Amino acid sequence: VTLEGPNELSRTEFTTEFTDDPTMPMGKEKELEHGYPGITVENIRIIEQAGKEPKRERYRWTYKMIPRKVARGTAPAPTVAP
Repeated sequence: VTLEGPNELSRTEFTTEFTDDPTMPMGKEKELEHGYPGITVENIRIIEQAGKEPKRERYRWTYKMIPRKVARGTAPAPTVAP
């Protein structure tokens, strides 16, 4: 038995989701979770026996994309008295 792969068949780059945070100053951002791309991979298992044609079995896995999550500050800038 031998194995070919993993072979990457497709990839979906991660997106970024923003959440408003009124406790942070406007214009500031903080990463809450790192994103990961979604991918589809394939492995092929080859089974060889003497006197027979090799048997090829395909196995495919799909991993969902996980978006990057970012908090975005919405608190107004403090006012300074003159």
